Amino acid sequence: MQVVSSREGSVTILKPLGSLITGELEDLEQSLQELTRNWTKRIAINMSNVNFVDSAGMELLCEFRQQLNEQGLRMKLYGLNEITVKIFDLTRLVHVTSEGPARMCGLYPRKGSVQIGADADLAVFDLQKDATITLEDQIALQWTLYEGLKAVYPETVLVRGSKVVDSGKLVGERGYGKYCSP
Repeated sequence: MQVVSSREGSVTILKPLGSLITGELEDLEQSLQELTRNWTKRIAINMSNVNFVDSAGMELLCEFRQQLNEQGLRMKLYGLNEITVKIFDLTRLVHVTSEGPARMCGLYPRKGSVQIGADADLAVFDLQKDATITLEDQIALQWTLYEGLKAVYPETVLVRGSKVVDSGKLVGERGYGKYCSP
């Protein structure tokens, strides 16, 4: 990936071209490190030519933003396109639905994270595939407030690394789940 650097007044603008993905972050990381070493007070990253951000790219942006904030420096992102906005929204969704609840229940980092030592409970969704909620899909319910609404169900679910849902169908054994406590 190439990174174009420019200045507008007191703001240094970095414009990455391509994808912020594992193996292609070196130029952006070097540019950010250099600006940090030089105590550049205002950094803006123009994301208009970024077509994808993976977890490594997200981690790089978050780590540098935190590092800069600790030094009293500022980094802003702008020019987010539809794809990068969705990726940032999904990242927030993961925090709200996984990490946040696990922290509140005292289960983090064993639950709510993807890292060595965690339980490897994962759900994979196809956001292009939605379904209508029906009473028949629910377990042990006589009615549901959500009947008739559209929802996105997981395509694949792993519990402690074992597949329990495959292609949207339950394939795990009854009783495989475990009660968790802090």
